[in-house]
Amino acid sequence: MSNVSKKAYLLVDIDKDGYVTLLDEDTCDTRSDIKLKQDSDIAQRLLDTFKEGNGQIKVTVLKVLGEEKIMAFEMID
Repeated sequence: MSNVSKKAYLLVDIDKDGYVTLLDEDTCDTRSDIKLKQDSDIAQRLLDTFKEGNGQIKVTVLKVLGEEKIMAFEMID
């Protein structure tokens, strides 16, 4: 059994405290339990891209030993 996994989600929202709401396209479930790290370059770029509002954003969440964080994102059509 692997201790590392990754999953893609659609970004729905980022709240004022930095928690992201993500949509699982396979199950249509949402989750809001991942917080952006404020000193992270990817977090700042994701926040800026989200604020621009120019389309949907797909994020990749990496889970290692039970800890999850957003590792990448991309704009989608």
